[in-house]
Amino acid sequence: MKKFRFEYESILKMRQAKEDDVKNELARLLDKLRTVKLEKEKMLKDQQSFFETMEDMMKHGCSASELRRIQRGQSYYRTHLKTLDEKILNLEKHVLETKQLLLEAVKAKKIMEKLKENAYSAFINDVNHEEQKVIEEIVNYKNNKVSGGENGR
Repeated sequence: MKKFRFEYESILKMRQAKEDDVKNELARLLDKLRTVKLEKEKMLKDQQSFFETMEDMMKHGCSASELRRIQRGQSYYRTHLKTLDEKILNLEKHVLETKQLLLEAVKAKKIMEKLKENAYSAFINDVNHEEQKVIEEIVNYKNNKVSGGENGR
């Protein structure tokens, strides 16, 4: 009996590999996004702690150098939080793009899998048809042998 061989197996494997690559890229981006969001949370907590400390200092009176230090601290947190927000937006954009690429890769792979399924069904039908043909030939041979043997008597 002949063995099933899908004509486009190499293309199917290539599309599966592409889908896996896109999945890995998406996982990497999501991990990076999670890390940046955690960094922002930590920065916000640090900022809150800094502001509470500075409020206490201001209540008790502070010098000009301490005011400059407070302003530098505020500027530091503002710029770093802004940078983190930009990173988050950029990563979220990349995540959406990668999700779209993943969707396209999955569709392409599914098309090839469906083609393989259809080819396999056609192969099974051909095999069944050939088997049926052989069975019919055997039955016809036996019928001819039996009928030929009876006529010869």
